Amino acid sequence: MYGRAFEPTGATINEAVTGSAETLSLAGKVSDKDGAIHVYVSGSQTVFIRLDGVTPTVSNAMPCPPGTVQTFSMPTGQVDVKHIAAGAGSTLYITPGRGV
Repeated sequence: MYGRAFEPTGATINEAVTGSAETLSLAGKVSDKDGAIHVYVSGSQTVFIRLDGVTPTVSNAMPCPPGTVQTFSMPTGQVDVKHIAAGAGSTLYITPGRGV
């Protein structure tokens, strides 16, 4: 772990979230050693994310409610954020960085 507050290292990426599982790649944007992501959900739907490469469902992934900001360390070797929602209506914003 980086041991400091979150520090952005790249531009924020955004993607509309639907009821179908999608993958947002951070290849080349997040460090394999001490990578982290800052996540913001805009809209009306809770977005469920996985950082371990497993395809998400609304019952097996971490919920990120609308209007919330969360920061996660990325697992070693993972550069993808997989996401899904119960339906359309939200946008997922992810800023790559380090620290939490």
